[in-house]
Amino acid sequence: MRHLKKCFSSLAAILFIGQIISGCQLKKRDVETGKEPIVLPPGPSSTVTRASKNHKFIVRSSTEGLSVRSDNKIAYSIVTGDLLVPSGELSVEASYRIPDLPSAGEFKATAVSDGPGKYSIGYNIPAAGLWEIKLVFVEKGSVVDEMLYTYPISELPKEVKPTKNGKYFVRASVDTLKSGEENKITYTVVGDNLEMPAAGLSVEAIYWMPDMPEMGKFNASGTSSAPGKFALTYEISMPGLWEITLKFYENGSQVDEVVYSYNVET
Repeated sequence: MRHLKKCFSSLAAILFIGQIISGCQLKKRDVETGKEPIVLPPGPSSTVTRASKNHKFIVRSSTEGLSVRSDNKIAYSIVTGDLLVPSGELSVEASYRIPDLPSAGEFKATAVSDGPGKYSIGYNIPAAGLWEIKLVFVEKGSVVDEMLYTYPISELPKEVKPTKNGKYFVRASVDTLKSGEENKITYTVVGDNLEMPAAGLSVEAIYWMPDMPEMGKFNASGTSSAPGKFALTYEISMPGLWEITLKFYENGSQVDEVVYSYNVET
């Protein structure tokens, strides 16, 4: 019976590897050593198969492409270095960061198991840059191997900006303004740990025309509908270059700010 179980296990592993090879047209150059991060193309999709750092696992990662958004998904299929399905004791921990921006810190992602050796992980990417993803493989409470991926994410939408001191990321609902109208902009503010700011966060919005300082500066009116959600109204009287400064306060003290510039047309 033990011999029969071993045969079934080997057969399952062979079928599993066959799926990997047929699914991504595995070639020799596709399997890397895992000792150095691999830079993946920023195209619409990518599938890469490579070994972990200590060659304990072979991992296929599949994604439709990463961008600045909160719903990036990567699917991972894992077999052991002996081409066997991993044991049920294997778990995967994922973290990601921008190496060139250490002040932003390291973020954690939750791995969801879709079956033996199969995991899906969601990544909330708040800003453009060169992002590094680290997978750590754990068995019986001990780290047994790891691997690194590097993704260049270059497209930062106009409506998403990091604040001056990197304390928040701000998403604006519009990226254009119109003259002679009341322009409403909704802002969503998340902290550098990708969590909503505390309820005590408040915003002051000041806007003006840098080329016409004699007009003075104006304060936008608005409300906060929920923590990290602000709806502000700007009365733009004429076309030209307008600048909006959002100042963020915690417990009555300014902690950060972000500046937007709009070329308003007639």
